[in-house]
Amino acid sequence: IFADIGINPPITKIFKGIIENIDFGGEETGEKITLSGRDYTARLMDRTIEPEVYTNLLAGSIVKDIVNKYTNNITFNNVDDSPTTIARISFNHTPVYDGIKQLADLAEYFFYIDTNNDLHFKEKSTVSSNLTFNSGNTINAEFREERDSVFNEVWIYGDRYLDNFQETFTA
Repeated sequence: IFADIGINPPITKIFKGIIENIDFGGEETGEKITLSGRDYTARLMDRTIEPEVYTNLLAGSIVKDIVNKYTNNITFNNVDDSPTTIARISFNHTPVYDGIKQLADLAEYFFYIDTNNDLHFKEKSTVSSNLTFNSGNTINAEFREERDSVFNEVWIYGDRYLDNFQETFTA
């Protein structure tokens, strides 16, 4: 999705993601197309971190390793190393999004994926988008957040359970 009006071709990309549904509606001269989808941050929810333990590493270094190992087509050029050293953190089939979120919370950072598929891991309150949405550049906007379409895989771990059973027969 581009933000430029009157420029052909538009150049200011404001959203890039996965279109999951296209609905056509409206009447005669007021037709409307509704696109539903997710941005590339959703790719972090689609993959999991295999069982792994990290010790005495900076939060940004762990994020880079996770993105490198467990995602496709996402770069980490804008992942900053926080001054926070994580003494020990373990993941066991944790969604990549949740793992990075946990690290961001520990380091007091935030993260997002930009329109070039690059992960940003930055200190809170240090970055501005330099974009202002107002009546001069927005015709209509509706935002709806739903999590009912997010599905995760479930792993069940078990072990043997030994039970003593005795049966008595009387002849």
